[in-house]
Amino acid sequence: MKQKIRRTLVICFLLISVLLMLSCGHSNSDQAETSSAGNRSFYLASVPVQFEVTDSDIRIVFDFDGFAGKVDLISLHTDNFFGLPWDEFAGGALVQAWHTVMNQIKTEVEALNVGVYLSLTPLSSMRNGIAAKALDQGGNLLIDNQWCPDCYNFDTDADNIRAAYLAYVRWMVDFFDPIFLTHGIEVDMYMDACPYEYNSLINLLNEVYDQEKAINPDLPIFPSFTAGGLWDYGDSGQCEVGDTTCLVANLALQDSIKRDRFGVSAYPIFMQWEWEGIPQDYFSALSELSGERVVFCETGWGSYPVTVPWPGPDDECFQVLTSSDDDQIEYMQFLFSQADELGSDLVVWWSLRDYLFEQFLTSCPCDSPGLWCLLYDTVNEDGLLPAFLMWGSMGVMDYNGQEKASYALWHEWRNRTIQ
Repeated sequence: MKQKIRRTLVICFLLISVLLMLSCGHSNSDQAETSSAGNRSFYLASVPVQFEVTDSDIRIVFDFDGFAGKVDLISLHTDNFFGLPWDEFAGGALVQAWHTVMNQIKTEVEALNVGVYLSLTPLSSMRNGIAAKALDQGGNLLIDNQWCPDCYNFDTDADNIRAAYLAYVRWMVDFFDPIFLTHGIEVDMYMDACPYEYNSLINLLNEVYDQEKAINPDLPIFPSFTAGGLWDYGDSGQCEVGDTTCLVANLALQDSIKRDRFGVSAYPIFMQWEWEGIPQDYFSALSELSGERVVFCETGWGSYPVTVPWPGPDDECFQVLTSSDDDQIEYMQFLFSQADELGSDLVVWWSLRDYLFEQFLTSCPCDSPGLWCLLYDTVNEDGLLPAFLMWGSMGVMDYNGQEKASYALWHEWRNRTIQ
């Protein structure tokens, strides 16, 4: 059972672990004042990722319960959770199980009567290779994370990946008709992991951009970059907090990527020990130095402190991350105010509803019922428990759909008129 859980969750956990290393910051007590009462510049969106736990299984699903009337757009960030049917879009057989999932998602989105922010990528969860392959086994969707070597050169393209990705993006855009399109997620991580292949990724992204712009010139298309990676802060970083040297250099490396926005992925809570507050120019410098409109492709802040066996899975419990409802609210106000001041037209708060419940989030060691503690132990053994717990409380509603303290602020901004 543990091995099955690992296979099911590896995509999500790898993504979380990478963002744990690359994100930066802590909440700032000196918040910007709310601007333009009654108005906002941006669409509000969230990803419907949830954990479905039964007596015999644990699965990652898209669950839209509680989204009605609370978001402007649904953020469909599907590749890292459901894979990509590479063989099919390279001219092979239909992967019916994958299409079944996409049809279910579309039906749910249409029932909400909201738009779509479509966030696609050819990259793996670790952003050091190609996205997982979606397979159909007896009508069940399976995901193969080991099918292709790391650091793929999209220019040589011996496996017809380039053509497959172009066809895949075309199909997804036609199927979901998005308001915004991301065609590469956290692409600067591929630059760090695979510097010799990065230009080949840029070439692919630019080809996708040209393909989609030729069909729909009004569709905003852009990749996302990690804020922490661009600033290059931290113990292993090259720049001190407040120094823009690394930011300027990293921005220059992205100049050749065709785009209509500057997409940012930011989870500053995970490096809160680097400083006491987010620098006031943490986001605004991206806009000022790039000369582009910044959009927030994914961000969030957990509402519970994290206490885990530390430093190893068999050690005593220790609080490794601090947070509270007030901290979550503080970051949300900072984020929304910054986005409004910068004229951003998209903010994706990663999770609308917690994917972990209070007992799971607050007990150490685990004392939750059923398979939850098996999940806890598996994640703990893999060294990903701190990030998993913090990620699990990023919602403005709890696991059962009850409004949290941060929901009042979310609701206040959601009720503003987009201008």
